[in-house]
Amino acid sequence: MFAPPNTSSHKTSRDVLDVLRAQGALSERGADSIKQSGATYEQINEFLLTRHSVRPEQLARAWGVVLGIPYVALKGRRIPIEVILRLDEVVAKKYRMVVYEADGTHLKLALSNPARVREDMNEILNAVRSSKGFDIKMAVTTDRDVEDALRWYKGRGKATGSTTAYSVLGSINLLLRTIPYSVLAKFPSEVAAKYQMVVFANPSPQTIRVAALNPANSAVQDVLQFIEKKNSIGIELFQATREGIQHALEGYIDQQGVEPEIVRMSVASQQKKIPVVQPNAIPAPTATPQEEESSPPVKKPVPEEETPAGVIAVKTAEISQAVSGSAVSAEDVESMEAHNLDTFVKERLTSVDDLAKVVRKGFIPQTVGAIIALAITQGASDIHIEPLREYVRLRYRVDGILREMVRFPAELQAPVLSRIKILSKLKIDEQRVPQDGRFDVTYQGKEVDLRVSTLPTVHGEKAVMRVLDKSTGIMTLEKLGMSGQSFERIKRNIAKPYGIILATGPTGSGKSTTLYAILARISTPQVNVITLEDPVEYEIPGVNQTQVKPKIGFSFAEGLRSVVRQDPNIIMVGEIRDGETAQMATHAALTGHLVLTTLHTNDAAGALPRLVNMGVEPFLITTSINAILAQRLVRKICPTCKEKITVPETVQAELLKALGTLKHPEPAFYRGKGCKECSEGYRGRIGIFEVLEMSEAVEQLAVQRAPASKIQETAVKEGMITMKQDGILKVFEGLTTLDEVLRVTQSE
Repeated sequence: MFAPPNTSSHKTSRDVLDVLRAQGALSERGADSIKQSGATYEQINEFLLTRHSVRPEQLARAWGVVLGIPYVALKGRRIPIEVILRLDEVVAKKYRMVVYEADGTHLKLALSNPARVREDMNEILNAVRSSKGFDIKMAVTTDRDVEDALRWYKGRGKATGSTTAYSVLGSINLLLRTIPYSVLAKFPSEVAAKYQMVVFANPSPQTIRVAALNPANSAVQDVLQFIEKKNSIGIELFQATREGIQHALEGYIDQQGVEPEIVRMSVASQQKKIPVVQPNAIPAPTATPQEEESSPPVKKPVPEEETPAGVIAVKTAEISQAVSGSAVSAEDVESMEAHNLDTFVKERLTSVDDLAKVVRKGFIPQTVGAIIALAITQGASDIHIEPLREYVRLRYRVDGILREMVRFPAELQAPVLSRIKILSKLKIDEQRVPQDGRFDVTYQGKEVDLRVSTLPTVHGEKAVMRVLDKSTGIMTLEKLGMSGQSFERIKRNIAKPYGIILATGPTGSGKSTTLYAILARISTPQVNVITLEDPVEYEIPGVNQTQVKPKIGFSFAEGLRSVVRQDPNIIMVGEIRDGETAQMATHAALTGHLVLTTLHTNDAAGALPRLVNMGVEPFLITTSINAILAQRLVRKICPTCKEKITVPETVQAELLKALGTLKHPEPAFYRGKGCKECSEGYRGRIGIFEVLEMSEAVEQLAVQRAPASKIQETAVKEGMITMKQDGILKVFEGLTTLDEVLRVTQSE
């Protein structure tokens, strides 16, 4: 008996919109706009998932309610291959449906395209194998779950009697093959010997052929499934003899020189030495119609004379495991989880030398893990992996300064980038356009979020990973270095119930961190705080944080339209990027909301002309803005190796002249000598600030569209402390050095 869902004329996509609206997943306005658009079934689904942020699970459940069939989640469900193959692959893909359960009397199908199920019932029924006497029932699921289930068809045998996920496609005589090491090393030697299976061919970039002694063994099947899912590759499984596997394992010993203990023991168990057959004597096997490609040419090694002092260059000859884009590492298989760096990266990483030792081992997943672990240890904010002509350069940004750490062979670039893409869920085979992704790791008790960006360059893809340590928590304004008059101005203006607090400065100057500190200070259970961010860097308890998604039309401006209908007291907009967002923020401030946002300008005074240039009327700016904050970050002197120094009297005189009539401590100058706990005498960073309050004189200049220099001059006359003056005060207090202040304010 076949029980199709009810898809009569009154059960249409309009009913799905009503269900979603009743469940709170779709606004009434959104439902009405879609109904009036006359969109097709496919268009309605697309609108709901992209423009209205309906989750796939919510959409599938709504269809289940309308059609009177249950919802089923297939994610993580182990479906036997003989059950999957009850439905012909062509029909499964055409109607987006799979068989997910079967017993003596029932056969259950899950579909993600319910609008088409009545189009060709006979074809579907005939395509279900051994359906006589079965009660066939339907369920609805997400398109993503169906897509994942359809992958079970790829690379499988046609027989339905196998009880394993991977059917054996034939037998292979490994005694008659010489396997290139670039192919063999797709599995590390430990994995190959432990599970008695080897990669013997790589017919395409997305397919490998594996020979196993016991291909039906559940442990072998689990490892193969893990590797296939983790690398998005197809695996074709073959049977091999014990002698053939042992012969193939010798390839690791020949290439590595010193074989791992597990491989040595495995090979030593042979009764006799099997001779190596030369490639020209290998007959073409019947089970493998395509021969593997030859290994790519090796690039030039790193020129030793070009390596700067303090930078370690790892040479190709030093890497014990030749790099070929290993599908998985031994550690990967054993743990099935590479996000816990404490167990995944077994070495204790405290220096660049420790990292170089891991790189020399050549296991790509562990190398990437070690790169991240050392960055966390050294407090890096960004990791740069940059392919150059003859080597790959690894740099960390520590305390705002990029430092080169290691150079490693160009052969590592492709597998390292592939590993990062796998972790970030990016497209491995896409190297022509930039990509963005993210993943989480834990290390030494810290939860770290890594935001990944890839960029094509002339020598290959460059990757930059932004390191966000979630365990550090939100900084306070005092810890950020705000004090004195600037601190009093900020406290006075954030206490107001409405208006704009604008943080300005270049990228990486700490604007978002300052806004987080302000939010943490003013967020209470009595106020409703909503943020729009790209990305959400740190979670703040009690704050409703929203990630904007420009690719699907959910921009800062679009988000602001929705946020103001959420009864907010305080709104944080991550950045004003265009005139529409600027105008929306201004109107939000004028209608009784306190708005915190950022803008890219060099100083506080420059924000006013910038907003005018964006199309905001000057009189709206002057009535909506409470205060404009500009800032830079300077490195702090390491307290462990801090020492007092003397500077020429002429320099002191210039600094005192710059301070004018400001009160200041007795001039004193310090530096860090450099020690094991710091980087070049510095450890950590602190902010230098200037806060411009809107006065009558400043408002008049803004309305007159005066240049930023005139506004700055007037603000200083009214008592504003500039960033340079704030930096000099921090120099006198022994917090930073004069060189640091001049480095970030030299344009003044």
